[in-house]
Amino acid sequence: MTYSKLNLLVLALTTLLITGCRPNQPATDYAVTKPIDKKSKDDKKSSSSDEAAETVESSGEELEPTPQEPQEELTDLEIGSVHKTCQNAKARGQLLESHEEIFFPATMGCHFNKTGHHVNDLNAQGNGPIKNMYIRARTEQYQTLKLKENVTVCGMKFEFEEQSMQYDDEIFLTLNDYVLMMSTDYSENSPSKLYRHRGLKVNDYGLTEYKWLGKNSLYNLDYNRYLTPHYCLGTGLNKKKCHVPKTQEKGRIKLDIPDLEIVKIGLLNEKEARSTHDTHLKFGFVATGDDDTNAEGDIDCRHSDFGFKVIVQYVENP
Repeated sequence: MTYSKLNLLVLALTTLLITGCRPNQPATDYAVTKPIDKKSKDDKKSSSSDEAAETVESSGEELEPTPQEPQEELTDLEIGSVHKTCQNAKARGQLLESHEEIFFPATMGCHFNKTGHHVNDLNAQGNGPIKNMYIRARTEQYQTLKLKENVTVCGMKFEFEEQSMQYDDEIFLTLNDYVLMMSTDYSENSPSKLYRHRGLKVNDYGLTEYKWLGKNSLYNLDYNRYLTPHYCLGTGLNKKKCHVPKTQEKGRIKLDIPDLEIVKIGLLNEKEARSTHDTHLKFGFVATGDDDTNAEGDIDCRHSDFGFKVIVQYVENP
């Protein structure tokens, strides 16, 4: 072994002994850390925000579910029995009548949510932001029809004056939130596939249920005026029993609803009254809109004065 090699060996042994005597230290003391790159951190935050925005955007057109209210149930036997009682009373000239006038004053404007962007952005009125060709806002008006206590409703006869119908976009006439008439059929039984599963629910009794928000509601349905025929409860496409003039068209509404359909609504009202103790019937008038506004304000959800006479036929219960 040469001197130089011996020198190197001694130096290596010395270094090894010194390292072995050094006290242990936590591994973190030896961890290599990079200085925080503020720009990359900001970029990451921005990226996360963008991802969140994309998530909101992609889910924005999905309506949030709302609780479903339990529905009173009727049996075919109940409906048939009451209908027969009413028919017998009519045949004997024993039907009683109450003559009422219903009036809904003109409305102007929808009150869209002008600060919202997504379908679930609703304002205090429950209306959403504008979107062309989608039903996003409505006005609702109601008038109560007082009934005598302990009576059964057997039918209703409607009388409309000839008038120039002005409305935008669509109109609906309801009774206890069941649709009597609509200018376009938005029910799930509509001829259009657009509403086959998303349209207004048709319950087990064949009554179309008006609902603004939630599953099978009117909100955010495709707006296509005249895409489907207008609708009247229980009349089918019989023009002699159901006619709704187009907007800004002078004419007379025709609404001849079969007694059986009114009996169903009356019976459901009686069942509900057992818990609410309110036997009154409630007429409603709804006008909808998608996005039409101008310098003067919203021009959707408007209609001219709308009124009619109704003869309520009923029997007193023993």
